[in-house]
Amino acid sequence: MKKTKSDELLELLQEDILSGKLPPGTRLTEEHLAAQFGVSRTPVREALKQLAANRFADMVPHKGVVVTNIPPELMQEMFEAMAELEAACARLAALKMTSEERAHLKILHQRCDAAAQASDILRYHEANLDFHTAIYQGSRNGFLAEMTINLRNRLTPFRKLQFRNTGRVYDSYKEHDSVVQAIVQADVDQAYHAMHEHILIVGDSFVQFTSRLQPVAYE
Repeated sequence: MKKTKSDELLELLQEDILSGKLPPGTRLTEEHLAAQFGVSRTPVREALKQLAANRFADMVPHKGVVVTNIPPELMQEMFEAMAELEAACARLAALKMTSEERAHLKILHQRCDAAAQASDILRYHEANLDFHTAIYQGSRNGFLAEMTINLRNRLTPFRKLQFRNTGRVYDSYKEHDSVVQAIVQADVDQAYHAMHEHILIVGDSFVQFTSRLQPVAYE
């Protein structure tokens, strides 16, 4: 599905907040952002609403939208929830995927390998999304898949940024390998365990990366 202008702006703003370019307390105005990105104020307004809904910013009376400090406790809770949801999808995928779907998962895994070997972070991020989506769909549980995708969308900027950690892309691929092997072999318990561990490592990697960042003032 093609991204809208507001989706693109939301992604950029979330990444700037996580990287420290937009530190807590920074005021975000429709007028300034519209001029900066060369768009109308409508997509900016929608992006700011979603930014606040995702708890990256607060709507402050008489000040407008202000970048918030994301509590570490919230981050931990979100990744713990994501680990449980994705692990449940992996368990069901190991049980329900057809032989054709398992073969396709192996192809997606190979695409992740190619991107990792090339150290292409953007391509790996895209291949990674396809890999995880195939597992959600393979769970044959539409409600679970929908919940998982909704939370993944909130965590996407966090998960994308962690790939900037040295060696993280290839480590992620190796973690995927354990998941793939378990699903292909229909080992439901190992599929759950491997995916659960993978997502918790993703959260830890993000925290390690951001702890080394120095905030940069927004201009």
